[in-house]
Amino acid sequence: MIETDVCIIGAGPAGLLASIYAAHKGAKTLVVETNSTPGLKLLRTGGGRCNLTHNLTTNEFIKAYGKSGRFLRFSLHEFSSESTKKFFENYGLKIKTDPDGNCFPITNRASDIKRALQDCAEALPIDFMFNSQIQLVEKNDNVFILQAPKEIVIAKSVIVATGGNSWPQTGSCGDGYKFAKQLGHKIVEPKAALVPLITTDKWAHKLSGVNINKAALKASLGNAKVTTVGPILFTDNGLGGPAVLDFSRHITEIISENKPNATQITIDLLPDQDIRQIDEHIMWLCQASPKKEIPGILSEFLPRNLTLRLCEEYDFLKNTMSGQLTKENRRKLAELLKNLPFNVKSTRSINEAIITRGGISTNQIDDKTMQSKICPGLFFAGEVIDVDGPCGGFNLQICWSTGVVAGNNAGKLYAGKK
Repeated sequence: MIETDVCIIGAGPAGLLASIYAAHKGAKTLVVETNSTPGLKLLRTGGGRCNLTHNLTTNEFIKAYGKSGRFLRFSLHEFSSESTKKFFENYGLKIKTDPDGNCFPITNRASDIKRALQDCAEALPIDFMFNSQIQLVEKNDNVFILQAPKEIVIAKSVIVATGGNSWPQTGSCGDGYKFAKQLGHKIVEPKAALVPLITTDKWAHKLSGVNINKAALKASLGNAKVTTVGPILFTDNGLGGPAVLDFSRHITEIISENKPNATQITIDLLPDQDIRQIDEHIMWLCQASPKKEIPGILSEFLPRNLTLRLCEEYDFLKNTMSGQLTKENRRKLAELLKNLPFNVKSTRSINEAIITRGGISTNQIDDKTMQSKICPGLFFAGEVIDVDGPCGGFNLQICWSTGVVAGNNAGKLYAGKK
């Protein structure tokens, strides 16, 4: 049997930072991790580079989180994007900011972020229990009893930082939801987010691998409209790329509600031009090259494979010379490029999702401490909570900020008692 002040379940980004701050408060701290090493999921973030935060002000962060922003407001002020960068730079790891505002270690190696956290934790009086999966969490009087296959842990407080359901091969298999339910908490149904979309538009499936550097995806969600802008990638069964991943956060609930029906979205292939400008551009190109076929005209500003498929699917015959294109058809073509319809059937599997949308209801968590409102001594941090953000370091910032607040508040329950 192991006795400790604070037991943290999960050694991912939220759990590691929570352990560091709990130990700094003087609490005897134990971290229990399913894997043989901490921070395994970190190695996959940012394409292996670890996009650890974004170069925005705290208020801009709050706005970017949408409905999650209100709950995260306090923790973001406590531990901001600047705090994140300073934390790692204090341990000798310089952070760089790309032109788009994404922040990475200057080495472009996620393993260096993992190593910095691990070195920091190992320099403190923090105990680790690896290759051990907690199976049951109970509360008896004022202590928590955690059962693992070979050990029983008695803890005065517990921080659940197990992540969501995404990338289960890294250890995120939804255990935190089970523990929260055991202790009386409501779980908002977990769904895949920041994930490619599956569409029913078979003509576009033939475009697998075709990239568009900037496009705008649009959908109507009841009375609200949602738009995301950025690169998109055609896949063998739908759409991917950064703009699509961000878009998936907003429509995952709508997709679920509409099953088995598809949800219609539109893609603006030329978001920097209005219909009139596109119409004039096409007209000018047609006048300059009247013997050029329509796909060739469109290839001046879109990938040729895409223009061929578009012309076939929407009856702009690829053998028609541009000089034969009527004013009416030219206008229709411009409108199509601004509002190309797609029918979204579902998201890809949650196993392929970068994050999980849903989790432990924020209504039952104190946003200023990350402590449960119904089970004193129980804290939550990171993706296990029903909060999420767009691509670009926003979800790791949730882990850093909530991890610090949970660790500080769980740890200070025992400050001065030793």
